[in-house]
Amino acid sequence: MTEELIRNTAEKLRLSWNKKKPQKFLEEWISEMGLEEEQAMAQFAGMTVFYRTMDEFLSALELGVESDLKRCGNKQYVSEAVTLMTLHGSKGLEFPAVFICGAEKGLIPLESEKHPADRDEERRLFYVGMTRAKEELVITSSGELSEFLEELKKKNGENGENELPDSRIRWEQAAERKVEEDFHQMSLFEL
Repeated sequence: MTEELIRNTAEKLRLSWNKKKPQKFLEEWISEMGLEEEQAMAQFAGMTVFYRTMDEFLSALELGVESDLKRCGNKQYVSEAVTLMTLHGSKGLEFPAVFICGAEKGLIPLESEKHPADRDEERRLFYVGMTRAKEELVITSSGELSEFLEELKKKNGENGENELPDSRIRWEQAAERKVEEDFHQMSLFEL
């Protein structure tokens, strides 16, 4: 019965495979299978907006291409280039240098009333980002440090005691910006 259902559905959708964009094709397939109420199916169909054909979309699924990379088009990533991505998008990749910006309270781990964060999952994600660096990792924070960085700071020993074996962590504080006293903001209408 299942094989027959799949065969019949495949025959109905065969023409749509090459003619329709992936999102329209999947929406048609979801409707044909009676899965319109499934939230996961709607999200699945939404993933297709970055692909021109179903073959391209399926290839990306097979190879596990992260959506962050795919949004950049079919560009090849080479050395001497900067790649911006989310921590999620960095899984499985490595780079000579990694910069994680904004590692401060409220951002890592993300604190939101609407979307409560799983601290353990956020810690794992932060770890994933840190371990993408082959040679150098730079983490920046402009506000109060993330609780994960505070933990690292304690383990690294602010007072000279180092609990981390062979630690290569170096903490730096940026110099305060000098405020120029003679500074004058010009008006658009000032002559």
